[in-house]
Amino acid sequence: MKIKLNKTTEDIKTNMLTNRGLTVEEVNNLLNPTKKMVESISHYNVEKGIDMYLNSIKNNELIATLVDVDADGYCSSSIVYQVTTDEFGYENIVYILQDGKTHGLTRKVVDKLLNSDVKLLIIPDAGSDNIKLLKEISTHGISVLILDHHIIELPMDELNSLHNIVLVNCQNGIVENKYLSGTGVTYKFFSEVAKKQGIKLRSKYLDLVALSLITDVCDMKFSFENRYYLSQGSKISKITNPLIELFKEKLKKKSKDKFSITEFGFEIGPKINAIIRYGTLEEKEILFNAMIGVEELLPNKKTYQQETYTIGSRYQRIQRESSKEIIPLLNDIVEETKANEKPVIFIDGTDIVPKEIKGLLCNKMLDIYKKPIMISTLDNGIYSGSSRSIKTEQLSDFKSFCEKSQLFEWVRGHNNAHGHKIKKENIPKFLEYCDNNLDMQEYQEEVENIYVNEIPLEDVVEIANYEELWCNQIEPPKYLLKGVCLTPESIVRAGSSTYNIIIGDVKFTKEFGSLAWYNEVLDEISKTGLLNVELIVEFRQRKNKQPYAKIIEMRWEHES
Repeated sequence: MKIKLNKTTEDIKTNMLTNRGLTVEEVNNLLNPTKKMVESISHYNVEKGIDMYLNSIKNNELIATLVDVDADGYCSSSIVYQVTTDEFGYENIVYILQDGKTHGLTRKVVDKLLNSDVKLLIIPDAGSDNIKLLKEISTHGISVLILDHHIIELPMDELNSLHNIVLVNCQNGIVENKYLSGTGVTYKFFSEVAKKQGIKLRSKYLDLVALSLITDVCDMKFSFENRYYLSQGSKISKITNPLIELFKEKLKKKSKDKFSITEFGFEIGPKINAIIRYGTLEEKEILFNAMIGVEELLPNKKTYQQETYTIGSRYQRIQRESSKEIIPLLNDIVEETKANEKPVIFIDGTDIVPKEIKGLLCNKMLDIYKKPIMISTLDNGIYSGSSRSIKTEQLSDFKSFCEKSQLFEWVRGHNNAHGHKIKKENIPKFLEYCDNNLDMQEYQEEVENIYVNEIPLEDVVEIANYEELWCNQIEPPKYLLKGVCLTPESIVRAGSSTYNIIIGDVKFTKEFGSLAWYNEVLDEISKTGLLNVELIVEFRQRKNKQPYAKIIEMRWEHES
């Protein structure tokens, strides 16, 4: 791994952001977003959708919203339901929950719709790639309104010609911000509907938009519209969603405070997603009722919001413990199969990886290896799984790269975060395709500063306080520490896969370290009794605001 030392100036905050590809003007926009940055919805193809929605209400037709299987899906469908019932006073609306993990329309959902009285189906955060099933339900007299942000399968003019199907999507044509969440698209659509009806939604529902932007890892670097929505939706004074209000109480937020990106991304979002991944259909119903503000008590005398928090916390603990156990196993597989010697790392997680957390594990492995990751499990000769990639000059769109190989059954999702299905016999062919079309370039780690022997605690504290800057396409700054000497007593095991090293006044923590890694370090130390290492770290703070240095990589001298 190569090291590149970034330039430094007196203005540390601006300096770190310009080092990440932003101009001084863009830094100012990012730090001070305004309403002027919100893009007009005129290019979103909304007029047909507005007419379809309002005509359904006028004709007293049964409306259904399909709740997609992630936090963005629940947030966006919550807006659909709440606006319809609370703002327009229309009660003839139902929601459809999925009991699986498949996004968008499924055969099961279609069969349910065809045996119902639903006349308008609203699909927020999904549907743009479900053309075959969409055509089927539209021919049975059901109109479909899609409010989405995913890649569109068919050309817009062809979609617009389809009977009773309207697609409102930020990927459409000349829309500038193509990185809005599904909830963001839904909010903008209903803001326009409300305007047509002489109603102003103002900032209501922006808390759901903010939550979706963080949980769906939408661009926060160059999309200043997204930054504006986040800045407004995270204000405690503007929190209106009853479930997020409960989190406000649990996290002891003050009236003039705001939700941090960390709280959205590591406290609220994970609990919601954990229920969606692990929960029963009944528990998912409790979650959605909590989001739309159902007020009656459950049999256990808890509110829907209180029960959601309890269920989410339980599943989050299960998910966290599962990840801690599985990631070291995946690291061992990578080492044993020498998968890291390929430009794309393919991991066979059969009998190891639960389907519910393939994407989550992919993200964590991407953090470790800094190259495209595929985690799949085998069933009936077909691998299915998740893929993640970092954006590089050579590879900006891993999804398209996979599609061009023509070896997959399907590839669905975002450019560098998607699902896949591929026949077992095509895996060697795909890896060969990667060998022939991607260079094995040594990853270059950019660092803001190089320290020798130890890092001053005040530096860790200062940078850790800037955590709100680092999210969704803006990587936190990294630092290089040289001249560290380890003894057998230096590394303290703090959990099944967590290790701590105290250097000066700073605690250094290695997360998701495999037992093989730990034993390798001890073996190297035992050769001489002392091991000189270099550490690549990030400065973080824990829930209790205690600063620490997160170890990204440890190298010993003979490797450098």
